[in-house]
Amino acid sequence: MQATTFSYDSVGNLVAAINPVIGVFNQYDLANRLISSTSSTEEAVAGTVTQINADTTIGENNFESDGRTLQVNGRTITVNGSHTFANLILANGARLTHSPTTATKVGRLDITVSGTLTVDATSRIDVTGRGFLGGRQPGNPFFNDGTTVGFQRGSTGIAGGSYGGLGGAFLASPNPVYGDFRNPNDIGSGGSTDGTPAGNGGGLIRIVAQTIQLDGLIKADGGNGNCCSASGGSGGGIRVDVGTLRGTGQLSANGGSGQNSNGSGGGGGRVAVYYQDAVGFDFSKVIAPGGTSP
Repeated sequence: MQATTFSYDSVGNLVAAINPVIGVFNQYDLANRLISSTSSTEEAVAGTVTQINADTTIGENNFESDGRTLQVNGRTITVNGSHTFANLILANGARLTHSPTTATKVGRLDITVSGTLTVDATSRIDVTGRGFLGGRQPGNPFFNDGTTVGFQRGSTGIAGGSYGGLGGAFLASPNPVYGDFRNPNDIGSGGSTDGTPAGNGGGLIRIVAQTIQLDGLIKADGGNGNCCSASGGSGGGIRVDVGTLRGTGQLSANGGSGQNSNGSGGGGGRVAVYYQDAVGFDFSKVIAPGGTSP
């Protein structure tokens, strides 16, 4: 038999429900709406570190690791869809990313860390070139032209992809800029080409965390053009909502570089960082410039 104890305030409003058998503690507001729920089982799971020592993919419908503390040691972890972790540690050259965007499905990384996200100086969160497809990339239905929002035809001729900034152009037309600088929620656009494959756009990183210790990199850069008359993809999107941000690391959504004599640089992406405490963090390391042209 499970005995639940209910607590009320002086005027009879329910404020808490406690079940010591299963270790559940719920709190309610004045309208009897649940505002928090914790359990001893969840706290025990969160306190146990799950070591990841092999390349791992967490699919958008796989929640087995949610609520846990993960430590990725020198391997790549691919996380698709929205997931919540107690703590997340990237160490010894680890990489966190999302799956590449295809001709029909957008890739994105959307994580909440209720405790601390740690990225050591050798590790990175990196979705470079995982946005909309560049010209002549596998699966691109527009051949030489880049793809953009809605999987539509984007940059044409020999032009860089655009997102936050306009892509460069050589006798060509880059796709228009798009999105909201206050709320980056899009991936970058692919560049176009008259030769070898152009760069894909950068992917999308969305992070909510209580604390971020960033000594490595958070990157959503556009891909570079590949060799001849190929333009770069635009930078992608990064949004970070954090209580405390510290460390010596960098966030970037740079445009990819054009190649050969005619390739154009991709436009910069979008980066937004919302924080309560960032004393000592160097915001000059939050960058989203356009890519270079030859």
